[in-house]
Amino acid sequence: MMSSSVSSVAARSEGSSRVDTMAAGTQLDGSSSVLSFEEEVGWDPELDAPITLGELLASEHEDPSMEAARNVDWELFIRTHDYRYGIMVKGMAEGQSLKATAEQSGHLYVSLYGPKEKMAEHVRAYLGDEAIPDSVQVPRWKACINRDREKMACRADRRRL
Repeated sequence: MMSSSVSSVAARSEGSSRVDTMAAGTQLDGSSSVLSFEEEVGWDPELDAPITLGELLASEHEDPSMEAARNVDWELFIRTHDYRYGIMVKGMAEGQSLKATAEQSGHLYVSLYGPKEKMAEHVRAYLGDEAIPDSVQVPRWKACINRDREKMACRADRRRL
């Protein structure tokens, strides 16, 4: 007995489906097509460069599942440790300095500076050595998109000169 994935591949190669977007019949009818993410789909007049399908589909926002998983880890850590850790983590997430975080939360700078080093040790013990670098690292897929956009911007700048 064939598995469903094997049978669907066989059906695509032999069948004449007009419903399956990947089927040859649908593509021959012109009802669907397969494009590369590198396919040019428009022009950016500001950069004077083409826009690819991959850039068009790429979201500027973080993957919701990754964000949710990270939040669960951090929330559990904060609930089981010194309350000041939550204040410091929130400040870091907002891009604030420790001094600004202390002022905003109504604490003295020294009351947060002391536990700062202990928090780093506790985070490493609780979430692993890579927890802090991973939490601030740009995802690889997004870094590639940013790199490509920077290249296009540099090309556009060179053309303007």
